[in-house]
Amino acid sequence: MTTESREKAIHWLEWELRSLRRAPKINGCPMTPEWAEQISVLETCLEAVRGYGNDPLTLEQLRNMDGKPVWGVSLISGKPGEWFIVRVVNMSQCWFIACAGASQGFGDKDTYGKTWLAYAYPPANIEREAWVSVDDRLPEAPGEYLVVYHPCYWDSVRPERRVGMDTFRGKTAWAKKKYQRVTHWMPLLEPPGSCLPEGEGGNQ
Repeated sequence: MTTESREKAIHWLEWELRSLRRAPKINGCPMTPEWAEQISVLETCLEAVRGYGNDPLTLEQLRNMDGKPVWGVSLISGKPGEWFIVRVVNMSQCWFIACAGASQGFGDKDTYGKTWLAYAYPPANIEREAWVSVDDRLPEAPGEYLVVYHPCYWDSVRPERRVGMDTFRGKTAWAKKKYQRVTHWMPLLEPPGSCLPEGEGGNQ
């Protein structure tokens, strides 16, 4: 399977699933067992295609992921993996990596591949329709979310937009509101397929 065919398959399956999930409401009829089974089969196919060939990033690939979400996995701590935003800091004589939003210390570029690994989440797996404007609605439950935000310091808001993570505390409160003006949010992504424990959709 080529990258191009994989991306096309993901887009097609997502489109079919969206149509099937909306069909009962559009047609004004209840969800039937046959309909639900068809949705389940397509969801299984989508998970399999998403997880296919998802290898760890090389160090050079990781360096080019600045500002993007990756799934970090420690090779020594035994702790579950987690999402964080890659921050690459370039200096005159060297460069290093910061794992923004990670609750555990993964390490730096010098220990990459030895004590920790990172996996990309292919852009096709992040549906544009999955982003929700805060003007439309806010999360129903408190917790961590992937967000699009304007950097700010209280009411001084900068024009550029970035992707990051923030904790929703309920009602209208975001934990980092002093530094991030959130415009859109979406639930944290599922781990890449090859990172899932056996029996939970990972590569067998």
